[in-house]
Amino acid sequence: MAAYRRHVMAMDRRQSVLLVGVASLALWPSLGVADELHPVPYPTWSWAALQLIPSPGLVVDRGQPAFCAQWSVTPVLYSFGMHRRLSPWRWGVVEPIVRHSGSAELRGGPDYFALTPRLGDRFGARFGIRSTWPILERGEELSWSVGTWLGWFDGKLVPGYEVGMHTLLGLFGGMMGFAPTPDGPRWSFVAEVKVL
Repeated sequence: MAAYRRHVMAMDRRQSVLLVGVASLALWPSLGVADELHPVPYPTWSWAALQLIPSPGLVVDRGQPAFCAQWSVTPVLYSFGMHRRLSPWRWGVVEPIVRHSGSAELRGGPDYFALTPRLGDRFGARFGIRSTWPILERGEELSWSVGTWLGWFDGKLVPGYEVGMHTLLGLFGGMMGFAPTPDGPRWSFVAEVKVL
């Protein structure tokens, strides 16, 4: 009888270990193990330094061309091109493949337009949304984007729209923007260079 009881207790232990093992596999993503295998990127000093480099461009306001520069920050991005086992959300730091395989993001940042003689009047800011869609090789070779934003320029709040093409996982791109300001249309053509 004692031998039978030891055998039943050993079976119960094996079943408990098996149950814990199966439960661990089922809960794997929620236990943070998936995050260790597929970590979400976080800000580093080198990443922050690269964000200080603006994308140069040309702005045309009422027929007057001038130099412009844009800085962009992405506080939150949702990728619909990610594998379903990975988190589609990114906060601040976004890997290029996550953006260019298909995504929607909040986006904003300061702008510089050399349109006026006073330095203080040359700066503005914008905040809006952008959606990026793959064309070739899941966006690695070619993708396009469309977006809209609300900007503050020359003491006025103006809406704006943009469309762009991107290559080499978004390392290089071209953006065309349009803002119907009260003084007339403002066009911008920006050569976007983006590293993360």
